[in-house]
Amino acid sequence: MPTNYPGGLDSFVNPIDTDTLNSPPHDEQHADSNDAIEAIQAELGLDPSGSSATVRARLDASAYQEGTWTPVLEATTTDPSVTYAQQIGLYVKIGRLVNLWWLFQLDVVTTQGVGSYRVAGIPFEFSADFPAWAPLGSADYFDSSVNNIQVARRHSTNAGRMSLLYDATGSGSSGHMSNSTETLATNDTFQGQATYLTDD
Repeated sequence: MPTNYPGGLDSFVNPIDTDTLNSPPHDEQHADSNDAIEAIQAELGLDPSGSSATVRARLDASAYQEGTWTPVLEATTTDPSVTYAQQIGLYVKIGRLVNLWWLFQLDVVTTQGVGSYRVAGIPFEFSADFPAWAPLGSADYFDSSVNNIQVARRHSTNAGRMSLLYDATGSGSSGHMSNSTETLATNDTFQGQATYLTDD
């Protein structure tokens, strides 16, 4: 039978010791195996001559990736209008597991945001299996008078964004960081890390 790969998995019939050579037909068994092997080779491709993009390198890259991303501060109703003195984002992805680190420092704040603040720009979307509002990691917010420990959580309705929760008093009573709890200013710094699953 023709192979289903890579669109699906094959289910070949394996002969048992009591089968005759034509049940299943011997030539069809060879054809099935050959079709499957050729489909795998076509999917993996070749080692390009003079290139480092070998089949092995491509397989390794699909399992392990690292790189940079650009964190951006947004708000649920109206985004703040800011420029950045620094915007640093790093990630490591192993299979479906993503680890993020970020730091950004505000330079000029033209207008405050409206609504709850969140970090956008993550390099890989959250998995559909990852619960809404699931905790992702920790985040710090530094301004001239406050050093609040934040908790980064997946936003429930806005894909690819992390909400920021705060505990300003250390009492364990947290809420969303928003324009009603913080006034953005020059040199305000956000940093943090997050771990989550992706389907990418």
